[in-house]
Amino acid sequence: MDTPGPPINEVAQFAGRKATIQRLQDIAIEKARHAIIFGERGVGKTSLANIFHKDLNSETRRVREIAVDADSADSFDSLWRKVFRRIKWEGDDATLDLQFPAPIEPDHVFLQLGRFGQNEIPIIIIDEYDRISPTKSLECL
Repeated sequence: MDTPGPPINEVAQFAGRKATIQRLQDIAIEKARHAIIFGERGVGKTSLANIFHKDLNSETRRVREIAVDADSADSFDSLWRKVFRRIKWEGDDATLDLQFPAPIEPDHVFLQLGRFGQNEIPIIIIDEYDRISPTKSLECL
């Protein structure tokens, strides 16, 4: 049984994937585009997700990376609570997850992600998504 190695966290160590990294960067900087990285275990998906955006910061643009791990107990609500727990808007006293006493719905996600500034690039990494049971992933949809 192959066990994946630890994720690579340096762009320089991720040789041979320049075209893939460039494509992900192009998608990330274009508004309303999304990328999904999928494949067999151990092929470097987590490493790719961790590094492709590292050099997108500039004087006029800031990347906001939010990374969470999914697990078998996650639902739509719990997964987005993990993401929202890592977001605190300027002027708010609490993290975003605490602002939703009822289950988080797709429209909440849409509206909250729309709050990122014009010069911000939200990079949301949901690793191990395949661990979520199909019935759990559809809750709230």
